[in-house]
Parts: sequence; C-alpha cells; structure tokens
Amino acid sequence: MVLEGPALPWKVIKLGLIGSTQATAREYLASGHGAGTVIVAAGQTDGRGRRGRSWHSPEGGLYMTASLRPVMEVGLVPLMGGVAVAETIREMTNIDVGLKWPNDILIRGKKVGGVLSESGWAGRKTNHVLLGVGVNLNNPPPDWLPEATSLSEELGRFVDVDSFLDILLETLDRYIPYLESRPELILSSWKEMSQTLGRMVEVTDVDGEAISGLAVDVAPDGSLLVESGGMIRHVVSGVLELR
Repeated sequence: MVLEGPALPWKVIKLGLIGSTQATAREYLASGHGAGTVIVAAGQTDGRGRRGRSWHSPEGGLYMTASLRPVMEVGLVPLMGGVAVAETIREMTNIDVGLKWPNDILIRGKKVGGVLSESGWAGRKTNHVLLGVGVNLNNPPPDWLPEATSLSEELGRFVDVDSFLDILLETLDRYIPYLESRPELILSSWKEMSQTLGRMVEVTDVDGEAISGLAVDVAPDGSLLVESGGMIRHVVSGVLELR
C-alpha cells in the first residue's frame, strides 16, 4: 500500500508475527527499499527498545518501523516521533498524554508506548534513519509491568490499529519536514507535553555515569540539560528515572 504525503510517499508493508520491525526494516533497506518504507507487524517475538531492552509485543498493539531520509540532528528524531505518537493518541481519544525524555509516551504516568531511533552513517553524515514505534493499543500489559498501560485499558473499548496507523503517518508527514526546516517547532511541541522538565531526575548515560539533578531544558540537538552540582550537564543519551 502506498500513501502519498507531503513529507514522504509511504510504502506500508504489513506482516504477521516477525522477530522485530527494526531488524526487518534493516533487511528491506539493504535490499534497496528506500525512505518511506514502513514495516508493520501484527506482533514481535524479539521486539527491542532502547539499549537492546526487550519490548513486550503481543498481537493487538502497533509495531512499526519507518525509514526516513537522512537528517542533520538525529537526536531530534525520537522527540519528533514521540510528539507524533502523542498527538495521534490525543486526536483519536482526547486522552491527556505526556512525554518522558527521550522516548517514552505516558498516560497517567504509565508507559503506553515508546519510540526507537537508529541511524546509519557514511563518514560524518547519516545515510539512513529508522524510526521504530511501539504502542500498546489492545494488548493488555503483563502483570509484571505494573508501570505500563494500554489505550484500550484506558478507554474501556477496542482501538482500531489501522486507523491509528493512518493518523500516525499523517502526523509524521506534518512533523518530518520540521527536522530540517523548523526544529524549534518540534522542541516546543515536545516541551508542551513534557513530564520531564522541571522534575528531579537521575540519568545513567552511555558511559554508565549516573547524573542526578533538575531537568531544566532540552537543547536544540535533543539532548537533555540537567542542573547538577551547580553545573548544567548535557545528556545526549541515557536511561532516565523521574524522582
């Protein structure tokens, strides 16, 4: 299925139960499928979040990976993806949605979805960007994930996966051009829905250093600014806990 949009002509490829949409998207990319390819799975046996963490992916949720054109500020991609998912939820349900840096979508403080950004590099430039999205729609979270929720659980009714996908792709069409032309609009939208800024946080960065302090802002490159020990620390990537 090909959907025309202002940002990309989406070529949506719907599959059944697969390992992961991210791995499958890499395979399609290697075989010549370019930007605009969207892999959608009914379920995943090896779904992954950031840093290789397992993502519970039974049938009933939305699991997709979209191939995007190369961009300069790859750190903005997960923020843009989070905004697009949050706005899709708002449009379909009128539920209040929050965002936790860098990639979590929250309802009532519980995680309902997440995004995963992966970039390929040729020297100093990106040659592709993969945006992975996982949203709990009709799949109830397992008992061992009490901090998670699903849209159907919040609404008390079934959520149409195809309708959610269509609205999400339309929303991505609006925001993807801003990655290059008006990144400040992505940042302002993210900040408006942020449940991180103004909170005490602890972030474990990629080097394993734990940084505790007040989350004060997000930089133009998408990094989190944390006031800690009288200094402003720039955290490019890490695992964040709200305090």
